[in-house]
Amino acid sequence: MNTPKIEIYQIYYNEATKQSLDPDFIPLDNTHGPKEWYEFYPMLQFLNTHELDDDTYYGFLSPKFFEKTGVCGKDLHQIIQRHAIDVDGNRVDVFLSSVGFNSLTYHQNVFYQGERNHPGFLSLMQLSLRKMGVFLDLKSMISTNYNSAFCNYVIAKKRYWQQWQKIANQFYALVENDQSEIGRMLRQNTRYMTDPAPMRAFIQERFVSVVLAMDGYRTMPFGFETSKLNLDADNIFGLCHYFKTKYEQTRNMEDLLMYQKLKELVYFPW
Repeated sequence: MNTPKIEIYQIYYNEATKQSLDPDFIPLDNTHGPKEWYEFYPMLQFLNTHELDDDTYYGFLSPKFFEKTGVCGKDLHQIIQRHAIDVDGNRVDVFLSSVGFNSLTYHQNVFYQGERNHPGFLSLMQLSLRKMGVFLDLKSMISTNYNSAFCNYVIAKKRYWQQWQKIANQFYALVENDQSEIGRMLRQNTRYMTDPAPMRAFIQERFVSVVLAMDGYRTMPFGFETSKLNLDADNIFGLCHYFKTKYEQTRNMEDLLMYQKLKELVYFPW
């Protein structure tokens, strides 16, 4: 098997974040980018100005990648090289970080998780997608480690990034230019922990799930939280993930009901 080509960029905002970058990632300058767009802006700018190679894995990571995932650049390269071909002999299209496993697993999907933390989020994202011509029923979707990720911690090939780019460009134009109630709401702030943060940031973060729902991709989760996928009887989150994943495969309502019953056994604040 040929060694996969990998280009992983890490974004910096100032000299301090530049000095903190992992030497195994490629620095991506965002010192002049608009603050309210966070990593979304340099990602989109890169994709709009570069032609991607069909067989290269690309990623665009924040300065806090190691802090959040515990995965360094060297290890991430090794993970991709080792698992680019899955157990069935097929090439993996998208690698997804497992960070936030409990939060992703506890909620039916990342959109309900967003609603819990940012009231009004779910309807606003649904309306925004429809206005962009994306007709997914967010309330019916199921999120697992195989179709969702937080923080845009995604390493993927050209096909994924082209679809993400299309949606991202539409969303950028909607936020910046739309004068309807939707545009106004997208430009407002919400709360993140104890601080205000732009609602747009939490919507674009969930484009991972949108893109993966629009087409068939072979995916693989990575990171230390994948250890929680074990099915020990006391691992409620792992069991929730198992039955959600099983429901995605079978559409058997008994699997979804089992997930819902397991969820009731624990309280998770996020």
